[in-house]
Amino acid sequence: MDIVSFTSLRVNLAHYLDKVDNDHTPVVITRQNDRKAVLIGYEDYMSFIETNYLMSNPVNAERINKGIEEVEAGLTQKHELIEV
Repeated sequence: MDIVSFTSLRVNLAHYLDKVDNDHTPVVITRQNDRKAVLIGYEDYMSFIETNYLMSNPVNAERINKGIEEVEAGLTQKHELIEV
């Protein structure tokens, strides 16, 4: 994660826009009075919004977390796709 001043961001805006888009790495922008903002790519933002939506339902969040636990524990099976 890069941390840049607002002035540096303004001077190098195209560079940082390319960086967040290509590297999927957020950029923290420092401002006066210790205020900060974060620049992220559109795809990463939409992913965050989708994850937030899916995890906002407690039942859905529990199913997702259980699935993650099963994958991490190696309790999955690989199947070939059925082609119609």
